[in-house]
Amino acid sequence: MTQRPGNVRSGSRSCGNDNYEIHWGNATNYALGKEIGSGSFGEVFEGFNRISNERVVIKVLKPTRTARIKREVSILESLRGGVHIMTLLDVVKLKHPAGPAIVCDYISSTNMREFYLSLSYEEIRYYLLSLLEALRFCHSHGIMHRDVKPSNIVVNIKQKRMQLIDFGLSDYYLPGKAYQANVGTRYYKAPELLVGYKYYDYSVDLWSVGCMAASMLFRVAHLFKGENDTDQLNCIAEVLGTDGLYEYAKKHDIQLPANLLNSPKFYKRKEWSKFVDSANEHLLSPGCFDFLDKMLRYDHQERMTAAEAMRHPFLSSLLEIEETSGTCSASVSPEQHSDKNNASNRCSSVNPQ
Repeated sequence: MTQRPGNVRSGSRSCGNDNYEIHWGNATNYALGKEIGSGSFGEVFEGFNRISNERVVIKVLKPTRTARIKREVSILESLRGGVHIMTLLDVVKLKHPAGPAIVCDYISSTNMREFYLSLSYEEIRYYLLSLLEALRFCHSHGIMHRDVKPSNIVVNIKQKRMQLIDFGLSDYYLPGKAYQANVGTRYYKAPELLVGYKYYDYSVDLWSVGCMAASMLFRVAHLFKGENDTDQLNCIAEVLGTDGLYEYAKKHDIQLPANLLNSPKFYKRKEWSKFVDSANEHLLSPGCFDFLDKMLRYDHQERMTAAEAMRHPFLSSLLEIEETSGTCSASVSPEQHSDKNNASNRCSSVNPQ
């Protein structure tokens, strides 16, 4: 599926990071609490707003290029008010630990990586729909997330409230612009990123959602689990077939890795039914297989957009369509559905056949 007008627009600020000015807040308004996360970007802390007496999340960034900090702050400002998206509250300069810090809203939450393999059928649909709604908002504001994965989603399980977080790798999309391909997390990276294709678009996020959907439905930690980018591409070919990869490369004039081209292995496309077993059969249907087919496509131009994916029959029964505004939102939470399998759904991942 191509990106059609009305679903997305190109980023309006991507060329203006140098001119964008951050409005710094007062760091003394905040107190740092316990560390709740860390990574190559820096550290994340629970925090406290001394003025409003509210809990917040404070992301302290490691020293990096000013343009990158400006880009992340600018993106979060653009997305303020978006459903299922972390909300930027303030930007400050801390002394201990030293560095710029992004202050966001706090929700009592669990990282999705802790439970995404134990969701019921209705919970899978609900959280996928919520994630797609967040991405639809991002894409409609000209923004690619570029690192969609379970660990970048937090959920208040009791309230069934989720947030897409960590926009440190995000960027504004401009048609025809070449972007760095070394972004994202390998197990969720789209084929175009794995082969170094730089003219990608929002569809990299939809591939990642497809990978998450497959993991949730098949109860496997990672559908594609390569040791490096080339091996990751080979793992994808084992499932989607070799022919489709070569056709995609030819269509977009992409040079495939030499060690992949020289491989004597030829893979036929594997049917999704081959992944069915006793641990996941209650979660699977032809509808979800069709959903995966339309998300996990080599050709980025043929993947569903976020808006299209929300209206796919696998998810569309959860939608409440607002005719007057033209917007869509999740109309139900999982507990509103009867789920006779809920107790048995709390099981660990299994290997596909």
